[in-house]
Amino acid sequence: MLRMLSSVLFTLRVGNVVTASDGGQATDTLKLMGDNLIKAGMVSFDAVMLNWMMLRVDGLTLFKWLREEKTSPDRFMPFVMVSDAADVDKITAARAAGVTECLAKPYSITGLISGMVAVIDNLRQFVLVPQYFGPDRRRERLPHSGPERRFFGDDDAEVVYDENAA
Repeated sequence: MLRMLSSVLFTLRVGNVVTASDGGQATDTLKLMGDNLIKAGMVSFDAVMLNWMMLRVDGLTLFKWLREEKTSPDRFMPFVMVSDAADVDKITAARAAGVTECLAKPYSITGLISGMVAVIDNLRQFVLVPQYFGPDRRRERLPHSGPERRFFGDDDAEVVYDENAA
């Protein structure tokens, strides 16, 4: 799957694609990228695709480290979680953790392109509340006419990063 995904991304003319055979190697590579992109063989990176099921360190654990730890190379980076079990519980867990996009296997090239475009071209502001740090889960800013369902009001949330405001 990893070779096929790399091949598809190369065919789609995605610049640099860095792969890791397991979660441990991915962690080491991302730490190196955080320290020195050039030493890691990169100039920059735009997004990370994680497989939910990886050896040594699973995708969700690696993602949580990337999103939450101060040693992360980029806490605001868009993430696509790839999973062969696209059940509601896994998607809910990934979204609750702050994953930008979920992609279920088997995915089509069209689905892969849509997922990558969604995370790179349609950047969302980041929100920090007591139980969540990550991209705003709302894809569209439509007026809400129903009852308020959030535990906290707008004054309790802090926008910590908004690419569109830059």
